[in-house]
Amino acid sequence: MNLKIVAEIYLAALVVFIIYFVGMLSQDKVFDQKGGLHKGWLVVHCVVLLLVFVGAAIKTSNKLEENTNNTAKFDAIHKEIKDITASIDHPPVLSKLENIAKEMGLSLDDVFARLEKGLDFDKGLKALLQGRYDDAVNLFGKHAKKNKKQAAQSYFYRGNAFALKRDYERAVEAYQQSAVLDPKYSYTWNNWAISLRQLGRYNEAIEKYEEAVKHKPENTYALYNWANLLAHLNRHPEAIEKFEMASKIHPQDADVWYNWGISLAELGEHKKATEKYEQAVKFKPDHVSAWYNWGNSLAEQGNHEEAIDKYEEAVKYAPNFASAWFNYGLSLFELRRYEEAIQKYQKAVEYNPAHAEALYNWGNILMILSNGKDKTKLMEAIEKYKMAIKYEPHHSRAWHNFGSTLALLGNCEDAIEMYKMALKYEPDYPSAWLGLIECLKSLGRNKDAQKKIDDAKKKGVKLTI
Repeated sequence: MNLKIVAEIYLAALVVFIIYFVGMLSQDKVFDQKGGLHKGWLVVHCVVLLLVFVGAAIKTSNKLEENTNNTAKFDAIHKEIKDITASIDHPPVLSKLENIAKEMGLSLDDVFARLEKGLDFDKGLKALLQGRYDDAVNLFGKHAKKNKKQAAQSYFYRGNAFALKRDYERAVEAYQQSAVLDPKYSYTWNNWAISLRQLGRYNEAIEKYEEAVKHKPENTYALYNWANLLAHLNRHPEAIEKFEMASKIHPQDADVWYNWGISLAELGEHKKATEKYEQAVKFKPDHVSAWYNWGNSLAEQGNHEEAIDKYEEAVKYAPNFASAWFNYGLSLFELRRYEEAIQKYQKAVEYNPAHAEALYNWGNILMILSNGKDKTKLMEAIEKYKMAIKYEPHHSRAWHNFGSTLALLGNCEDAIEMYKMALKYEPDYPSAWLGLIECLKSLGRNKDAQKKIDDAKKKGVKLTI
């Protein structure tokens, strides 16, 4: 029978006895004529004492059972805490720990209180979880000196505390101390490599990733980070090899597939890249970057209809993703769906007012829709070019198109200045030279026009006049 049920029965029996005993006292039936207790009451006393003893034993047993359960729960959650704080990619996610604790019938405060009662190592974990990195550094350091058997582990988490406070030099020192004591712990090598990468010591970082994988070949975290570093160094074929290895060990890791696709795209292998992006969104349907880059690879292959579908998914999950709206607009432009393209450029500018390319392309569509005659649209186009230049003064194409729009409006004097600005930032831009020359001719400045033709030839610019 459940001990708690037994205890409840005992308490109920005790209450009944007390009520009965008080009732008997009131009727003078407890004592005999000589003033002594009836034999029956002696038996009752014994029974009561037995019940009291049993109740106390049950209560003690329940307490021991509760403590045993709590210890088991804490041991389980302690492992989760060590796993959560083993990563240095970002600060520990408390919500994850809170959910785990909740499943075990504990609160986050319960967990923190238990850690606080533990050794310096446990207190260090608590400090790490709470973002008190200086305290964590000190506590793990103290524990390493006191407990030599756990020193390797203490130095590892001390390194994590240094890394999370962006003191990568000292993180490297701590990981080195840990690796000397326990060279087979793969995650020490991985975090050591991450810190070295942050310091720009790429070759050393690669060596550490290699050690991490040597000691634990199934460490996808190390393989993934190793691959990303190789990609960062434009060593994409090597990166692809590591991404493939990671995908075989952990095939449901969307980021592995996504970054594999990025490396393939960098090599111009867009068809293969789309296959990887497809895998990424299969395992993580809201992977915005995968949808976006899938669209980009399709657009690179000239498949703008499908690209539009992917951009639509990207902005569904991230409505304020300006670059996705912009590329969405570019694909619509390629399909000559100009009015729809303008809507997407508007969205891009709404979420990034300084998006010079969106403003520039918006202006280009207005020029197309004007047919060179609609002054209202031409003036609107000029406003877009002005804004594009405001945010990106070196935008030679915006200067050129600004000039071309002014020329269409018959304002060649100002157009000449715009063409000059375009040539200032892109001296070998043939269209800017031609626009400048045509404007000079239209103003009757033929000598100046001829001089510009000669200047262009000297610079090696090929003009078709």
